[in-house]
Amino acid sequence: MNQNVAGIVFGASDYPHAPDLTINSIRNSAHGVIDYLKDTFKDIFIINLFNKDIKSRDDIVNSIIDYCGQESLPEDIIIFYVGHGIDIDNKIIYLSTRLTDMKYRTTTSINFKELAWELK
Repeated sequence: MNQNVAGIVFGASDYPHAPDLTINSIRNSAHGVIDYLKDTFKDIFIINLFNKDIKSRDDIVNSIIDYCGQESLPEDIIIFYVGHGIDIDNKIIYLSTRLTDMKYRTTTSINFKELAWELK
């Protein structure tokens, strides 16, 4: 892969295990961001993980490696999250995914700080 920029779009508009979180209009936002990235960056490589069954931050990191190849990671990665953030005790933000279950939100959502640390 020769692209210097990768765009990752993830999040969800459909929550089978947390139907109260479902907002169909979020899908339009995700597709709009993808279109914007393609129009703005000539050679961007898009990794579309929106409404995919993401179980952990490792799924996101592994998707980058799988799509780009271990030896040719892009110089810059633009990450755009579309969905609900879940605040736990005003301390930890979790990013909901299609697999989020509000009963088990800390194990079925992605810890924002841990994802940011992993991507550094």
